[in-house]
Order: sequence, then C-alpha cells, then structure tokens
Amino acid sequence: MTSTPAATFPSGTIHRIHPEDALREKEIVQLTVGVLDADAVAVFTEGWCWALAVALEARTGWPIVLLVTSHGLWVHAGVRRPDGKVVDIEGPSDPETWVRKWEARERQRLHDDGASGTLTACRASAAQRYTFGLLCGSIEDEALAIAGTFVEAVLQLRLPSPTVYNRRAS
Repeated sequence: MTSTPAATFPSGTIHRIHPEDALREKEIVQLTVGVLDADAVAVFTEGWCWALAVALEARTGWPIVLLVTSHGLWVHAGVRRPDGKVVDIEGPSDPETWVRKWEARERQRLHDDGASGTLTACRASAAQRYTFGLLCGSIEDEALAIAGTFVEAVLQLRLPSPTVYNRRAS
C-alpha cells in the first residue's frame, strides 16, 4: 500500500473528509491537519484509529494493539509502548484504563452486536492489519498521510491525560 506524501497535507490546513468516507456518516466532515483538537479526536476515535496506529508504529516501532469484542470484532486501535502503556489520539493510558474507557464508550454497540460487553487488548495479526482501511470505509492513502501529521503531537502527550475534548458542531 502506498501512502500519499504527508507534504500533500501541510500542517495547519483544513482538510475536508472524502465524501465516500464512513466518517461522513457520523457527520465528521473536516479536521485541521496536524492540530490535536476536538475534530482530530473525533476522526481518530470514530474511524481512523487504525491509520494513526499504523503511523505511530512506523515512527516508533511499537506494536499495534487492538481492542476486540468477544466475537473477535475490533473496535479501536493504538500502539503499545515498551513500558506497557497504550497510546492513541488521546495519549498514553494504562492498558486496563484504556480497555475500561472503550468498554464504556462502546457499551450500547457491544450490546446490540450481542457481544459480552467486555473488550480484550491484543496484538494485531497480519489479517487484521490488512482489513484496517476496508473495515473503516476510509480512503487509505488519505487517512495514512493525514495520520502521519499527528504522530509528533500524540507522542508529546503525557500521563495522566485528563483532557476531554468536546467535538464542536460542524
């Protein structure tokens, strides 16, 4: 898979999400490239978490970890630092805290899918990695290039990460 060079998306510019991207179904239509704000958190928690995980892994070498349901469906991705902390768009978390946070966020969807209501963190398999872009409905090159512009900002976040972003209305 080839990614569009990050230079195509200069930091600080407004990027409109592709009309065919699944993020549009969630009314996420734009973000400011490379700026960690409410729109970025929405993009990387509502569909492009896989792209940020791939970009973080490429930059750091840390393995991608997924949160999976009791049925084996994954709901979120991040990377695991050597000290065991898991990093995603919201910064580093203890693995247990990361799992509990996402169980709370996904409670209704887990129930609707008939899953047990608990999530498990596991290292991403080659097959799971292949499906990242396909399952999210994202345009891979666009998502990967833009995710790369957020890596340094995410790596600067520290524990604890109490910041809660409220997505502004589009």
